[in-house]
Amino acid sequence: MRIIIETAAYNSRRDGAPWIYKIGSWAAGSKLPEVAAWGSFMGERGYGRGGDESYLEIAADPGDIIRWGQNDMRGHSHTYRQYGVVMSDGTVDTITDARARELALKPTTEQLPTVKQEAGA
Repeated sequence: MRIIIETAAYNSRRDGAPWIYKIGSWAAGSKLPEVAAWGSFMGERGYGRGGDESYLEIAADPGDIIRWGQNDMRGHSHTYRQYGVVMSDGTVDTITDARARELALKPTTEQLPTVKQEAGA
């Protein structure tokens, strides 16, 4: 499904382009997850251009965890990064870094080992 996060035009002399990605695996003990897929920034560079419709776009499924943000290239005073989980209706609920890690590390039924029942047990 196509996920859209609205952004605004930005000052390209101060800020990096907004970014978005879908989380792949997240190894225990690692501070950051692996990137499964990058999305795209669709918009214009430049500050104060009224009417610019800028947004981030990525393909993701319900339950996927995404992360988006923008870097301040002059000192990080207004750098931002945000995690979210994709809901079944295509909306994104923002979540904390800790919750994103918890969800990424939680095993799914496909990842659990199967237990064979022995005869007579």
